[in-house]
Amino acid sequence: MPGQILIADGDPGVLAGLAAVCRKGGWAACEARTAGEVLALARSEHPDVCLLDLDLAGAGLELLRELVALREAPSVVLLTSLADVPTAVAAMRQGAAEFLEQPVRRLVQEGVLERVL
Repeated sequence: MPGQILIADGDPGVLAGLAAVCRKGGWAACEARTAGEVLALARSEHPDVCLLDLDLAGAGLELLRELVALREAPSVVLLTSLADVPTAVAAMRQGAAEFLEQPVRRLVQEGVLERVL
């Protein structure tokens, strides 16, 4: 079953690449560049999954907490180029479904989305 993916990244190139992989995999994708856009789209579009750049405008784990607290919360897959074990553990404890280091290979992204959906 196709799912709705919310992709959140401040880098337009990364955002476009992630969205292209999602659409190629048959999923609907909406895009956000700021924390405010992420929350607005999460509330209005009710995505199944949010691919969230942990470094998005410094909002990372706080934005994760806000997403997880929504009534119709998406599964959150955190993406970061600065992965470290303490941050990954904190993210998983706060409700992240997955924690991936960027750049994310297409097959990894597709596999994670299929598993989380």
